[in-house]
Amino acid sequence: MSIFNHPAWIKVLEKTYNYKFEKFVVDSEEIYFYKKNNLKLNYYSHLPFSDEISISNQKNFIEIIERIINNNENVKIEIRTNLEHDKFDKIQVGYNHKLYLEPSLDEIFHSFKKTQVQQPITKSLKEGLLYKISEEKIDLLQFYNLHLITRKRLGVPIQPKKFFLNFFDEIISKKSGFIVNVFHKDKVISSGVFMGYSNDLIYKFSASDPKYLNLRPNNLMLWGAIQEAKKRGFKFFNFGRTDLNAEGLRKFKQGWGTVEEPLIYSYYPKAPDLSKFNFIKNKIIKPFIKYTPKFVCRLSGELFYKYFG
Repeated sequence: MSIFNHPAWIKVLEKTYNYKFEKFVVDSEEIYFYKKNNLKLNYYSHLPFSDEISISNQKNFIEIIERIINNNENVKIEIRTNLEHDKFDKIQVGYNHKLYLEPSLDEIFHSFKKTQVQQPITKSLKEGLLYKISEEKIDLLQFYNLHLITRKRLGVPIQPKKFFLNFFDEIISKKSGFIVNVFHKDKVISSGVFMGYSNDLIYKFSASDPKYLNLRPNNLMLWGAIQEAKKRGFKFFNFGRTDLNAEGLRKFKQGWGTVEEPLIYSYYPKAPDLSKFNFIKNKIIKPFIKYTPKFVCRLSGELFYKYFG
């Protein structure tokens, strides 16, 4: 089971966004769907803000899907994986990149592309950068401050601060995640947040100070997280979702010795047309956030992020 299927992740979404989840039980297996009602349709999502969910028992899961379809008029369903069901419309939304952690650390390091990954890590260490693995709230708050700068620079809203505090309470404080901060002297210049369950550790959030990118702190941050993932006994380091149009990010993740797989989502009765939303996001929201004060990025997330799930 993925961390996205875990009740802890569901609690984070419930506490942050007041989402209402409907629990289905088949053969003692509990499966949760976010249910959003309006006057025209019943919308079910498994599960919002998740990169990809895992299905341990296809038969049980499809039984629940059939139950939802039969018991609801004008229903729409989103499943964030490639569901084996002929009624669903499937589209590729991006890519997944996984690094296998069974080899030794030396073998893993030498699987990275030399100029793209190995040399930048070596450079950052020569420049005196240090990384710190943490499960402390103060380090998560340092991440948040840097994340706000990063999101503003990218022109996208930041998730509410209470999301990260709930994330800490439900996931990090319960030993299912950690933070990696990279320091230049006493200043945090790169930070990442990771979450894991069973065999997979997932790279979920990152942030960096653009003034220090020449020191390649993000490479060191990830290398620190990979070493920690292996230390904690995870079998895979998951680099998280990469959107189809993020070719630069895709190439970056390919440089880490990863296995690339298409990321497929399934929709009933058909996949949505996201062209209008993408136009608004790229042509209106992105430039507005980039060229306004930081509080606009923060406030837009507080007001509207719950609708992006």
